[in-house]
Amino acid sequence: MSEDNPVDADIERVRQGDLNAYTEVVRATQDRLRAYVLWACPDPDVAEDIAQDVYLYAWRNMDKYETGTNFLAWLKKVAHFRILNRAKSSAAQAQRERRYFDEFLFDIAAQTDLPLDAVDPLDSRMVILRKCLQKLPAKSLELIQQRYEKNLDAERLAKLLNKSAATIRVTLLRIREQLRRCVKTTTATEGVLS
Repeated sequence: MSEDNPVDADIERVRQGDLNAYTEVVRATQDRLRAYVLWACPDPDVAEDIAQDVYLYAWRNMDKYETGTNFLAWLKKVAHFRILNRAKSSAAQAQRERRYFDEFLFDIAAQTDLPLDAVDPLDSRMVILRKCLQKLPAKSLELIQQRYEKNLDAERLAKLLNKSAATIRVTLLRIREQLRRCVKTTTATEGVLS
């Protein structure tokens, strides 16, 4: 224990059973830890969640901190890994959503001959997606229909439209993203559960 380092002194008090001493540890480090997390993760709500998670981890793993080293640096290291895990999780979620949306779009395109009243009310996203499809510019809608209704892949569409397959893939990606945003926005504004 170091008399020169009040945080380490408070940590020793926590280890000896003084639970109130952890409040002092948090007070001594929270501004700098939150600033670090907010710098790495600009969403204030997410940053706050991460900071709280870091303090909970530190509380549960106080024995892993080596007294005499830099407690704030230890917290920042824990925060760094929490931020990386959050980013990986968000990227994986976005990828799952894109994959789901592609499958969902294909299903809708395959069922475009159904009247709207024949759609299961639980599949209200189908109705919303149709509304969003109607908002697309004619060329975008035609490309989506050729891709999903006629099941033409990017290479075949590229030959048909005299463009590169890469251009077709990027264009389809942008259209799907536009549709995904439209579905999400419409779902939120119309109060439909997704």
